[in-house]
Amino acid sequence: MLKHYMNDGRFGRDADEFGSECGIVFLGNIETDRAERKPNGFFRHLFAVLPHPISEDRAFLDRLHGFIPGWVAPQISPANFANGYGWMADYLSEIMHRLRSRNHTHLVFDHVDFNGMGHRNQVAISRMASGFLKLVFPHRTMRTILRPEIQWAVDAAIELRQRVLDQLAVLAPGEFGGLKLTYRLK
Repeated sequence: MLKHYMNDGRFGRDADEFGSECGIVFLGNIETDRAERKPNGFFRHLFAVLPHPISEDRAFLDRLHGFIPGWVAPQISPANFANGYGWMADYLSEIMHRLRSRNHTHLVFDHVDFNGMGHRNQVAISRMASGFLKLVFPHRTMRTILRPEIQWAVDAAIELRQRVLDQLAVLAPGEFGGLKLTYRLK
């Protein structure tokens, strides 16, 4: 049911079918070598920590749009805490809720030639790029978003999607090996 929802935003229960535009974020921990800032060598792939059989289900894993490795982000420490006013969760939630009404995926499709990428890769990249544009450039409208901003968002989305494909190549080299995502701006 989750795999079906991740594919088309719909799921069924008995005779009823439901739809949603909600995204899913998975969080987890992978044992890492802090000095090398990468996972310990005993992991075959980055999804190996997921429960079996999900960790080996290529169809499920291919539905993940992107992967952000936590070891490249700074650790949370008291130095990250606000000394004065900070963002309250309900205020930030309201901002995110209002940004949800904006959809820049068609803008990405209008400005990007995906060089024959498969549909699932195009959808993943356009959705993530749309999210980046909303979060990083919330002051922009559809008419004022600049070409370099679109390029930055697509580059970031491709990096996250490529990481998923690289891990899938470990599981199925014949199907995913050597797949490099490229595009050009129109």
